[in-house]
Amino acid sequence: AWVVQDKMPWWQLNADYSTGVGESQRVVLEDGTVVQLNSSSAINVAYTAQQRIVMLLRGEIHIATAHEPAKRRPFLVASDQGSMRALGTQFVVRQLTNDKDSPIKIGVLEGAVEVAPNELSTKVRLQAGEQLSFTRHMLTPVEPILPYDTAWLKRMLVADDMPLAEFLAELSRYRKGSLSCDDSIKHLKVSGTYPLEDTDKVIDMLQQSLKLEIRMLTRYWVRLMPASV
Repeated sequence: AWVVQDKMPWWQLNADYSTGVGESQRVVLEDGTVVQLNSSSAINVAYTAQQRIVMLLRGEIHIATAHEPAKRRPFLVASDQGSMRALGTQFVVRQLTNDKDSPIKIGVLEGAVEVAPNELSTKVRLQAGEQLSFTRHMLTPVEPILPYDTAWLKRMLVADDMPLAEFLAELSRYRKGSLSCDDSIKHLKVSGTYPLEDTDKVIDMLQQSLKLEIRMLTRYWVRLMPASV
């Protein structure tokens, strides 16, 4: 089963740039734009004389766009849900599944980005420090970016009263195999800053802080359980 799971999925096979589980990659494009790919992410790149496009296939990326005052080619991040036009900026984009109806989350760190869902006439301009999620036919209200939204850039996972099940789902993005918890403890709250370079250490920290038991069949099957009396 693990051999089958480790085969490269289609979105990596067809991507110009991609990362596996737990990997990250820094890509410098021909115009000097820098793209940082998080774990299990993939993009295609299409530069023409008229425009610069990065197609997000899956995952999470950080983009620092290069300025082109002479050529004036617009820079777009495209997806099945819509497009995001950079206006001299740094921003992060996240879509964790291949489902065309899965929402995209975008947060702007510097400058501004214009968000245009495919099936809406409405466009929204996000300024630095703002984020929202959108699908082809929906936009959520604008919210402030929180520290844990960009912690992955420093290879950290930050939680603030995050339910244990949600925390483990996020941590699972950075390790191969199955990581889960018993339903009786899935609502326990997790807070703190955790290093993504050592997920085994994070699991040990959870065991100690929440007083849990670890059931393990090799490091590829881990389940957290309530502590035995």
